[in-house]
Amino acid sequence: MSDKKPHSLLQELESYIPPRAYPVRLRTHGERVFTAVKKLMIDIENNCDKEMADELKKRFFNATRTNDFRKFERGVDKLEEQTKVKQDE
Repeated sequence: MSDKKPHSLLQELESYIPPRAYPVRLRTHGERVFTAVKKLMIDIENNCDKEMADELKKRFFNATRTNDFRKFERGVDKLEEQTKVKQDE
């Protein structure tokens, strides 16, 4: 029996990628992240009032910059509380 931990297919493929392919992988990953962030910003703008949208966007980029996702989560918690209050009225 082997003591190796099982790997996902993706992990196996990533370990196989030659170093010269790193820029291609970096570009692809960057494109996916950029697209996801762009969709998130559009979603925030379409579903929040301007003040809350500005705050959430600011919190998201600050959380990313400081590597502390909880900063963004607190903004989402605030939005949830506001939504709950409006529903209760």
